[in-house]
Amino acid sequence: MVYEAAQIGGRLRTASFPSAPGVVADLGGMRFPVSGRAFYHYVDLLGLDTQDFPNPLAPVTSSTVIELAGQKHYAESAEDLPSFFREVADAWKAAVNDGAKFAEMQEAIRIRDTGRIKELWNELLPLMDEQTFYGFIAGSESFKEAGFAHREAFGQVGFGTGGWDTDFPNSILEILRVVYTDADDQHRLISGERNGCPRHYGSTRRRAWPTGRRERPWRRSTPARPAGLWAGSAAMPMATSGSGSAGAAKPATLRW
Repeated sequence: MVYEAAQIGGRLRTASFPSAPGVVADLGGMRFPVSGRAFYHYVDLLGLDTQDFPNPLAPVTSSTVIELAGQKHYAESAEDLPSFFREVADAWKAAVNDGAKFAEMQEAIRIRDTGRIKELWNELLPLMDEQTFYGFIAGSESFKEAGFAHREAFGQVGFGTGGWDTDFPNSILEILRVVYTDADDQHRLISGERNGCPRHYGSTRRRAWPTGRRERPWRRSTPARPAGLWAGSAAMPMATSGSGSAGAAKPATLRW
């Protein structure tokens, strides 16, 4: 059940503008990782169309501009960027492999070895339960060797959807939940209204109800607050990329 105070959508709410027909804005989730198979089960069930989301440096993105400390870097692919940014990416990959058994966990997830997943996670919990994202990065051998500039650039430019420095105070375990499952990259968007999934699902379920069955209002003593199904990710605060309803590839700009 999804309870709503006003309209279906919750964190998958899409707004349109009378003065700009065909343009929509997502007030919540707008990109959905392809690894979210349960979510895409319902997308396919409802016959919703999806397109590649134009994340920075994604193949569908025509170009990406990174502006860091007053310097602009134009790229149509990751290979177009200076070696400095590749060093930052390599340092992150080494950090999660050396300190969080990234490759081992992804392999266990891929083959659905729940026993191994549990074993690896149980090993990490006592080591990282009180470790912040920034603490993990700063303490990793790869970023120590790379230097402070690489660590700062990682926070500002990041990976996948853009900079992650706003998440530096958060637990590294929460970040690992994201990257282990590839939820940080390879996103798609739902063509048209992103809230089409909960809206169409609700109408489909209602049509399937037996004759004579009615919705019963949910009663509570306090006013209801908007709530709903969460899926996908909202825009990262420092990375912008084209996300209009047309779904056309647009330039992405990351600026600090």
